[in-house]
Amino acid sequence: MKNVFALVLFLSPFVVGAQSISGGDYDWDKNRKRYALTSVEEEYPEYILKQYRSYRYEWENNNLVTYLTDHQITKVTTTNAIERHNRINISMRNVQNIVTLKARSINKVGKVTNFDQKNLKEVKDEKTNNTYRIFAIEGVEEGSEIEYFYTLKTNGKTQESHYFQHETPIREFGFLLVSPKSLLFDFRVYNDDGQVKKDTLNGQNHYSYKREKIKGLHEEAFSFVSAYRMRIEFKLAYNFTSSSARLNTWADAGRVFYRTLTESSKESDKELDKFIKTLKDNPQSPPVIRIKLIEDKVKTSIRINKNSSDPALGELVEILKARQASEEGITKVLFLTYQRLSIPVQLVVTCNREYAKFDGGFDSWAFLDDYLLYFPQTNSFLTPNEFELRYPLIPQKLSGHKGLFIEPVSVGDLKTGITWVRDIPALPYTSDSDNLDIEVRFAEDMESNMVNQTRTFIGYDAASTIPYYETMSEEQRKKFVEDIFRSSIPDLRLDKWSVKTAVVDLLPEIRITTAYSTNSFLERAGPRTLFKIGELIGTQSELYSENERQLPIENTHNRGYSRIIRFYVPEGYRVNNLEALKMNVAYKDGDQVPFSFVSDYTEKGNEVTVKLDEYYKQLFAPLERYEDFRKVINAAADFNKITLVLIKK
Repeated sequence: MKNVFALVLFLSPFVVGAQSISGGDYDWDKNRKRYALTSVEEEYPEYILKQYRSYRYEWENNNLVTYLTDHQITKVTTTNAIERHNRINISMRNVQNIVTLKARSINKVGKVTNFDQKNLKEVKDEKTNNTYRIFAIEGVEEGSEIEYFYTLKTNGKTQESHYFQHETPIREFGFLLVSPKSLLFDFRVYNDDGQVKKDTLNGQNHYSYKREKIKGLHEEAFSFVSAYRMRIEFKLAYNFTSSSARLNTWADAGRVFYRTLTESSKESDKELDKFIKTLKDNPQSPPVIRIKLIEDKVKTSIRINKNSSDPALGELVEILKARQASEEGITKVLFLTYQRLSIPVQLVVTCNREYAKFDGGFDSWAFLDDYLLYFPQTNSFLTPNEFELRYPLIPQKLSGHKGLFIEPVSVGDLKTGITWVRDIPALPYTSDSDNLDIEVRFAEDMESNMVNQTRTFIGYDAASTIPYYETMSEEQRKKFVEDIFRSSIPDLRLDKWSVKTAVVDLLPEIRITTAYSTNSFLERAGPRTLFKIGELIGTQSELYSENERQLPIENTHNRGYSRIIRFYVPEGYRVNNLEALKMNVAYKDGDQVPFSFVSDYTEKGNEVTVKLDEYYKQLFAPLERYEDFRKVINAAADFNKITLVLIKK
């Protein structure tokens, strides 16, 4: 969640030992034997025999605390598996102290090596400002069982996401949440059919979930594996000691987020008015022009500091004086500026679909991680906290699912936000392009080619490149251009180059024009000359897998590629296999073609023009259509291998 809504972090001196846990008496089996495995289980290089996670909620001095317990036993049979599992990291974010920590290894002959608590170390991540306790488990050999168990006392967690499927398969998973009877929790299990069970024991609520034989889920191209892992989301839904109303609803979120981002004072209003005058907004201009002009001026005059934890960077007065802002701070400036200039704007809060798809049917604030601004007049979005991305480009992983839209409303003197769960559509494929226009001639000795090439990036690639290109020296710019070609043309001899940047149809564009010569595309084979025309489009990704596909297809964003290659057949030669240039690989969905690769050619005298069109018009495709999708992805790589044969007449 956004920092402004996160629980306050308290780090106390940690206590380690086999002491009684006030939050419960869970413990491991002190004298357990090694697990007996089936022949199938023995084949795994690493295998989680047991994974257990529990949360126990208690009131202490009128404060809600959570005792979080993790217990895991893993068998490792290879060196890589040992390296992956014998070092344990414990995040101390929101942790008050470590109540219990135990670890041990049991080798193949049953020898037990217990963790020496003196080896517990503390490290700090300077980027996130989070601290960790880390330790390595000793005595681990191939075939050992690694076991650790700890309980942390943390600030009360009102919502949580727990993933219980990993790359390593799991024999047995258990989940338990215990709370006072007055505290009721709601749960949602994703990517699994099971449901969390509720019981009442000894005046407490017990929520439990068990799962056996969980398959490992590994990374796959064109999918976000984390979003498809089994996980449990839960939230504190009711606190009957104070009210019968549901807690932390979407409506509550709308009011809280709106109030936080619009808090002001006479001083901040005065500073904002002074700042807005410097923007020189013209109310008579079309909405799109006004939106873009304001965004550009705000982002170029205020530096976005994503890593700072300084609360001043979220305060309007301090932001406008220092011209620095946190992610929330820059969102506040832009949102209030558009409001003050009477440009209709709504706040949108969503999450990264790489890790989870926003679920409007489960009102957990764990989904409320990232800000967007939505403009009803133009039905488009803006990313407040990304310097490179300008309207209408937004982070690819925030689109293609839903978000919480917070619409400003006024009821008398009261101003607040009402909420709606709506789609955040992905931009069309035309909003991200990588296009080529290439002209090729042959030297008289047929040993080299002279190439004139224009490569045009439109959309995301241009947005991430232009700000840095504009700060480069002339020498750096030339190297930048050369580096684009060097990977596929090692003997590149660059004769001329130029780069132009622009905004075309609201999208950033960078056009790189070059003239170069090379021997890379030609090869002699006796009386024949081999022209490796496919390599002109550069190395292409290929989608192959030795394992059976597990996940449906999910693209980061829609995109398209348009390529034109013109070459001139030398006098006295003919091309023996022009038909090889014809390809038509289409993924059809009824009357629609969401994914396609088509190449064809025309002849006019000695000029041959080859046209290639490739596009991906939608983000998702089902698992059962994987082979059809793979063929489209691999089509460009297949074209990349095409070699034309030139023969003397």
